[in-house]
Amino acid sequence: ERARRAARGETGELRLGFGIATRLLVPRLVSRFRREHPRVRVVLRDMPSPVQLEALERGGLDVGFVRLPVQRPLSLLPVAEDRLVLAVPAARSGELARRPKQDLRQEPFVVLSPDRSPNYHAHVLAVCRRYGFSPRIVQSASEFFTVLALVAAGMGIAVVPSGVAATRVEGVDCLALRVPEARWRVGAAWVGAARDPVRDGFLALLRAELARQESRARPGPGP
Repeated sequence: ERARRAARGETGELRLGFGIATRLLVPRLVSRFRREHPRVRVVLRDMPSPVQLEALERGGLDVGFVRLPVQRPLSLLPVAEDRLVLAVPAARSGELARRPKQDLRQEPFVVLSPDRSPNYHAHVLAVCRRYGFSPRIVQSASEFFTVLALVAAGMGIAVVPSGVAATRVEGVDCLALRVPEARWRVGAAWVGAARDPVRDGFLALLRAELARQESRARPGPGP
């Protein structure tokens, strides 16, 4: 009976890596997966994309949620899209919205620590370069909530994902960054050579969730 349960993906272990852009999606999926597979132990690891890719190839992760594109022999499923926005103190929102982004070169910036996510830090620098300047960094923090709290306190401004900005922090407003470089995609990645009942059960749940999201996004019938 234990062998049958394992073959059906009802027991075992599922090791998942995730990052900034899927910090809401992945826990929601895991909660549903645990209800449907109570005998499976789920291990969640918050990891930068390069670390996830190495863990996938070593066999240390079953599924990772990583930045696309990926130049490795892995199976991939596009999952989410996010874009960067500019978090500013609410008291200065109107002033900063009227100014060209190039004028931000004189502003102090608060950033997520490069050690927390090297890829993300490089992305922020690339967006600033697109506007013609390098940010004047005065403070770094290990968590986005701390970054936003420092912005609210007037320490500086910050470039953050729109998904993070959706978690409202009093005293912080967000301004759009309209350059193409501000957008990025995330996909689920796994080593697809062999069948894995537990992993495949989670991927089936993920595909069903993506199909539901797509269905909700479609316009309904006209009047």
